[in-house]
Amino acid sequence: RISMKLNSIVAFATLLPCLAFAASLRGEQQHDKTNAETASRSLKGRENNNGSDRDDFDEDYFVKIYDPQYRNRCLTFDPSDDYYVKFSDCHKSEYQNWYYDHSYKAVRSFHDDYKDYCLTLDDPDKPRKSNRDGYLRLTKCDRSKYQKWDYDSDDYRFHSGRGQDECMDYCRSCGDYVHTRKCDKEYDQDQQYLFGNKFF
Repeated sequence: RISMKLNSIVAFATLLPCLAFAASLRGEQQHDKTNAETASRSLKGRENNNGSDRDDFDEDYFVKIYDPQYRNRCLTFDPSDDYYVKFSDCHKSEYQNWYYDHSYKAVRSFHDDYKDYCLTLDDPDKPRKSNRDGYLRLTKCDRSKYQKWDYDSDDYRFHSGRGQDECMDYCRSCGDYVHTRKCDKEYDQDQQYLFGNKFF
């Protein structure tokens, strides 16, 4: 009987590292989920705010790729690149700083010099001028459907307000620029993002 007890103790001790790893993994996933839901509730709770002044918002936000392999990449705009946005290394600059304007349903820049600029999807009906047409960029906020976005904390996606089941999509083969593509689990790695200020 003593031998059986010893064998049970040894077996349990062997399992402990596996149990600890599983608990740690579940904790990390729950942490991401909780933070995303907190950010979403914060955004939705501002619906009575007219969104006309960035001082009305008490938090600024970063958009990061959800995939842990690329989680050091943040949504960034570059005025010297015709205001196109792409994912680049996170460095907490104002060019990576965003907030959600609930009255517009828009993702707006938090940069002091560009607070009236919104994340914009190219109008597909306009004539194409370059091979970058279709990529997202920052333009003056105009309340158009091309500037409307819904962030879903359940699937971590930015859904376009254009009404064609489109989601923001990280185009790795396009120089890290961002466009939209049909919302689909096949593209989870390129369509899921963390939106909040607690993800660093």
